Amino acid sequence: MLCSQTTAPSFSAANFDQLILDYHPEQREGVIQKDFERGLFYLEETRNATKGDPEALNYADYWNIMMAFIKLQEPKVHKEIAFQKSIDRNPASLCALIDAFGEKSVKSLNTHIPELFKRFHATCDQYREPEESLDPLAYAQAGKLDPKLVSLLHEIGENDQLFRGKEVIDWSQQTPLDRKNMQLIDSLYQQYKCYIGESLVGKKLSSNMWAVIQHSTIEDMERYLPVIHQGVQAGELHATPLKMLLDRIHTIKHGYQFFGSQGGDYDLASAEERAKVEKKYGLE
Repeated sequence: MLCSQTTAPSFSAANFDQLILDYHPEQREGVIQKDFERGLFYLEETRNATKGDPEALNYADYWNIMMAFIKLQEPKVHKEIAFQKSIDRNPASLCALIDAFGEKSVKSLNTHIPELFKRFHATCDQYREPEESLDPLAYAQAGKLDPKLVSLLHEIGENDQLFRGKEVIDWSQQTPLDRKNMQLIDSLYQQYKCYIGESLVGKKLSSNMWAVIQHSTIEDMERYLPVIHQGVQAGELHATPLKMLLDRIHTIKHGYQFFGSQGGDYDLASAEERAKVEKKYGLE
């Protein structure tokens, strides 16, 4: 059995995959405890995702490793190796990931690996495909779904993102839409008595009910948490939205999160607390 690395090995493109999954870094001088714990968390997530198999590393794993290296203040060359490997694995998906994380991520990468990042980011336009608008009636017909319900969930999803999709969100217009959406979700839940997910509205609209709840009040989030949980258990929704809802509730109420979905401004719960939540909600 290999011993764990505690001091930074001399990573290279050739040996990176073999060494990284066994790397348990020590806290460098100048790295605050919060950043150190976040970096360790990203590395542990990668080990769990790959089950310790270097052959299983994908573009998202290399992204997580690079983010860990930023928090841990690893040498620039190590960050560049991780980012280049993410590029090599799947450049289109990496571009989509950068877009999803937004301006804050772009700024960070411009700071830490400016030459490599700017050169790659300039190529992302070729991978971006124009979004196809969903025709609710055709979608319902193809999936043998209730066209009225599909149309309503589609409209709810469109309204959820109507002003959130702007560079500067106009809350004076988005907030009333959020309230209306929540009222509609309440009404639908009273009618169907379950999470309205994949079996009722298909995969493309399966997260719309969750999105409204995620953007609601803390009271509504807590009220619907068991419903989201049941939806995940029933296969109506992917587990990631449940993790995001748990994180959002706990950042609002307690100032910490379990899965890192709410950004780096919030502390991570202890490994013991996270294990309890994973067991409770079947996220192990």
